[in-house]
Amino acid sequence: MFTTDALTRAARPAFLARGRMIARHDTAVSERKLTYRDGDTQLSARVASASGYQEYYTTTLVLDEKRDRVVSFACDCPAAHTYPGPCKHALALGYDYAANPDRWRGYDAMRNLTTSPVLADYLDRAQQVAPPAQRMRAAAPGTVSLELTLAVGNGSDIRVRFRVVGPEGAYVMKNIGDFIRWVQDGAYVEYGKKLALIHEEATFDPHSWQVVQWLECCVLNRRTFSAERLYGASCTCRPRRSTTCSRSTAARRSSWSRRAGSAR
Repeated sequence: MFTTDALTRAARPAFLARGRMIARHDTAVSERKLTYRDGDTQLSARVASASGYQEYYTTTLVLDEKRDRVVSFACDCPAAHTYPGPCKHALALGYDYAANPDRWRGYDAMRNLTTSPVLADYLDRAQQVAPPAQRMRAAAPGTVSLELTLAVGNGSDIRVRFRVVGPEGAYVMKNIGDFIRWVQDGAYVEYGKKLALIHEEATFDPHSWQVVQWLECCVLNRRTFSAERLYGASCTCRPRRSTTCSRSTAARRSSWSRRAGSAR
């Protein structure tokens, strides 16, 4: 999509202001003609002269609308052959086209339709999250839980193993980092033949979602600690959602011990 930012990047600042002044006058630009060539947009018109050097100048401006840039320009005014970049008459064509494209003979309103960045991002996420017809049906909301197993090793070494449990099957969580990344992206993932889910809050039961938030906090804290050791400076990492990280370590261990004992 063409914007006047393309003109700003291509021209001298003094010429930009003069080009805008010319474009504001309805009679300054006449015989507007637009031609599409090899993917570029060519603007041709007559621009009135303000210096009295001659009555008007024949001016052309070629744009790459998809990349929002000026490709080339041509004008028979003296400045076009003296200074680098588009002259004020070529810039006037660009400003006039940006403000009133339908005035240009040959303009096709459907040619350069684009999707806004916000809508494009939404469509990309929807395509990623929504499973196509050939994929497994994702687990229904509130039907997925996390089960954990505590294993005490030598000394005070404690290991935790997580399982993702769905209505028809359960699978071991192989990599916590990958799991948290899927949650942050809201990704659709197939764990096996009996479980596929969209990693978002609605999919998990309330207690399991609290565990997910706690895991996310742990992963972020680990990355922060690693960054501090590597760069020798504090690096603040906060989870996207509210977490239970404010609990003390002792309180978490006590809560998890009670849950583990009741599950036996």
